[in-house]
Amino acid sequence: MNELKSKPRIEYVDLVKGFCMFFVVSFHCHVTYCPWLYDLVRCMYLPAFFFCAALFFNSDVPFRRFLVRKINLLLVPWAFFLLVCLAGYSVVYAIGRIVPASGISWQSVLGDYSPYGFIKFPANLPSWYLWCIFFSFMAYYAVSRLGRHILLRGLLVVASALAGWYFEQYDVRVSLRGNIVMMFLYDFHFFTALEMLPFMFAGEELRRRGLLEFRFRSLWGVAVIMISSAVWAIYSGKVFVTLYGHVWPLEAYLPGFAGTASVFAIMAVIRRFPLLHFLGRYSLTVLCTHYMLFLALENFISNPWLLFVCVLVATLAAVKLFVTYCPSFTGQRNLIPLPTSCRQTSPEKDYGRIA
Repeated sequence: MNELKSKPRIEYVDLVKGFCMFFVVSFHCHVTYCPWLYDLVRCMYLPAFFFCAALFFNSDVPFRRFLVRKINLLLVPWAFFLLVCLAGYSVVYAIGRIVPASGISWQSVLGDYSPYGFIKFPANLPSWYLWCIFFSFMAYYAVSRLGRHILLRGLLVVASALAGWYFEQYDVRVSLRGNIVMMFLYDFHFFTALEMLPFMFAGEELRRRGLLEFRFRSLWGVAVIMISSAVWAIYSGKVFVTLYGHVWPLEAYLPGFAGTASVFAIMAVIRRFPLLHFLGRYSLTVLCTHYMLFLALENFISNPWLLFVCVLVATLAAVKLFVTYCPSFTGQRNLIPLPTSCRQTSPEKDYGRIA
């Protein structure tokens, strides 16, 4: 069946992703927060996405089905919005041809980009995340199939994360310039994906042990919020993390884990927040649309706070348009039919399909 099955969603998981996506949009709009709040969110929003993506991970799905599903949910939207970017560039170029006095040409639009450079750095720059989490899913699937025992799986995850950290930290791409495959993996954040595996491991293992049934409004839930928030606040000021690989791993993972735990617990208590729910439910489409709108609107709006509000409102409208009229290109339906010869033993939940 081409259309994804409709399952009830766990709203506070969407709230966690929506919380992070709200700040992603604000960061890209150059909204100025106090340094403490900026550092606080900056060190955890990326780990939180990977943690939530693994909450409904299922390694029992046959690989071919798993691969096609992730292509539908991640790489199809990436390719679609890349074409949207190209269409936007073409419109700008056409305006330059119609109005020569504007000085717009293909070179002024694309600059010095090569075809590979355009794919790597389109106007929709945040789309790197779709490749990164795709690689994380593939790597974690392999780890899960190799390491059925939790201890072995944990060791494989740590080894993979340290390998990714080594490649990032020591900038080995300098010695890999002649290797096209390795350069592609580096440019599309394969090694960052490896560094995210501990967060996926934590998400899957905690889900197996009843995380989604835990009562966060209990005394134990309050304790989780207080302890994780304290660790998060203490270490966030010591680590500046966007993509990992710039500091010693433990210093990066501590605020990442603590911040994710804190926000997850808080959102489980709040449970309802329509704006964050929408941003979280359609997080990939929000990611792929907001930056294009930002590049267009920043030419007309100089105040960063007003720009942020306008970009956010325009993004909500654009996302609604895309998911309604282009569901097969935004992860709402399968563009590529799932293999029917392989029986899926335990379907992934619909509320976990959007990474």
